[in-house]
Amino acid sequence: MLLDEMGTGETGGYSSVGGSAPQSPTHPQLPPIVYKVGIYGWRKRCLYLLILLLLCTVIINFFLTVWILRVMDFSVNGMGRLRIHSTGIVLEGKAEFLKTLYASEVSSRLGEALSLHSTSNVSVYARNEAGNVTGRLKIGSGDITSHSERFVIYDTKENELLYADEDEIRIGTKQFTFTGSEGVVMEGPLETPEVSASPSDSLTLQSLTASLSAQAAENLDLSGGSGDLTMSCLGNLKLSTTKGKLLLSSQDVRLPGLPQSDTGPLSQDNIYEVCVCQNGRLFLAAPYVGCQSTTLCDET
Repeated sequence: MLLDEMGTGETGGYSSVGGSAPQSPTHPQLPPIVYKVGIYGWRKRCLYLLILLLLCTVIINFFLTVWILRVMDFSVNGMGRLRIHSTGIVLEGKAEFLKTLYASEVSSRLGEALSLHSTSNVSVYARNEAGNVTGRLKIGSGDITSHSERFVIYDTKENELLYADEDEIRIGTKQFTFTGSEGVVMEGPLETPEVSASPSDSLTLQSLTASLSAQAAENLDLSGGSGDLTMSCLGNLKLSTTKGKLLLSSQDVRLPGLPQSDTGPLSQDNIYEVCVCQNGRLFLAAPYVGCQSTTLCDET
């Protein structure tokens, strides 16, 4: 822009910009003043250097982004061994989760096992719509703990194997086996249709400090298929029936240890008669003598 100042003439002084004005005889023409618009000198060099640095940064970022996409194997379906499908997320190989994993279902590929590893424990939580925990399963270093309203185990055919809740515990299998050396220890009655041992082992029902009672609504069968049946106790052994008979059916029935009558001679051929007192006690007496023993029948 050029600014010219002219002197005053007969008609008065004026100034003009970028044009020519009549010259005054008393004031000579002044040199034009030039104002340069733009960036010059060190400012211009700093601006070019900044633009060059920004350009290099953009190029480096572009190549780094391409390299990351190449290394991580990004695609429209996922990244690396992680694939996103309409049915869920498929992960091929091992994965490490640093925080909590939220999922409705976790399953392995067909024909492969699913393994969960942890340095401390593996915890599985189930929540309701309000976010409250309704059930949890914790697998620690030496124990497995489950907290829920009921615990059910099924087999591959959807048959119930074990059911447990606050009121009862059911075992749905036909064969119930404990391999512990001390057998089965329970507090309270045991209700079962059958108690049996394996063909190579014997079955022992024993009560060390209390009584042992076996009751049935209809029939109670005690049998030994290929061996002996032994019943022994420290006190009295009672076999009673309220409506029916007590039958001892065998080819050989023996009552060893019966006391002998204190009256009359002893039998010479070891043949005795079996006598029954009014109170139900049995004793032996020599034949053809008669069951005469007041002392044995009076004993309780």
